Amino acid sequence: MIALLLAALPAAAEPKYGEGCWVRFFEQSGLEQPLGRLAGAVYINSVSGPGPGLIGKMNEEEFFRRSRSLVVGPEARLTAYAERGFRGELFSLEPSREVEDLRALGFPKKVASLKILCEYRR
Repeated sequence: MIALLLAALPAAAEPKYGEGCWVRFFEQSGLEQPLGRLAGAVYINSVSGPGPGLIGKMNEEEFFRRSRSLVVGPEARLTAYAERGFRGELFSLEPSREVEDLRALGFPKKVASLKILCEYRR
């Protein structure tokens, strides 16, 4: 899937400043069936319970429950925490990382809060 997306870009295309800070989530393992993209920087204090709606009308709980795989943008870093309020770091995913099975990381059951931070490269 990623190869198809990259193939659609011109060969010399590099993300412009600020365009690569996102995390793309998929409903199926193996980066299949896009669910939505969250642009950073963003702090999600609680991945469960009602919220304002991340993608369309889905709230945080539904969005993360349905997420099975992800791709971290080239200027983003995703950090997951065991407790609300960003305490007890579980894992951190560096820029351009692909995770084909989020369940192997305990996502979302062990994750209580998330941060997507921007790491701009010039």
